[in-house]
Amino acid sequence: LLDKTLSLGLLASCTTNTMNTQKQAGIHISQSVDPCYSYTVLNDDWRSTDHINYWSGYCHDYSNFQGWYRLFLGNSNARIPETHIDSGRCGTYYPLSMTGPHPTLPGEIVTRTVCNNLYGNCYNSYFIQVKLCHGNYYVYQLANTYYCYSAYCAGIVTL
Repeated sequence: LLDKTLSLGLLASCTTNTMNTQKQAGIHISQSVDPCYSYTVLNDDWRSTDHINYWSGYCHDYSNFQGWYRLFLGNSNARIPETHIDSGRCGTYYPLSMTGPHPTLPGEIVTRTVCNNLYGNCYNSYFIQVKLCHGNYYVYQLANTYYCYSAYCAGIVTL
């Protein structure tokens, strides 16, 4: 039975990071894609907490985020900072950072709040999901932002 279930599970097609359901040979199959292996890479240097530029002249994360994302700075794993980031950092006027800690157990998914930081205050907040993957990197299910000059920040990971 295990071999048959595994074989049928391989026939199911998953195109997104949500639960997909198909009927195959009269059997109802559900399969979920692990976001640790199915994500979009964000590797923009301007996302760095060290990058200072209030007005870059274009919209950053005023977009339609779908699925899970992994952050890089250069060739290094990066993560969304857990501390307030000053306005003008991360190449934007409204940098986004988390207000709580990252998960500490591999495989754990947590919901966190991210804030648009402006002059030391949380100007607007959004909910995201964060997962710690085996291999010591994080993936994020990001929220869409409401402001053109808003961007998710990235800092180098030390785990």
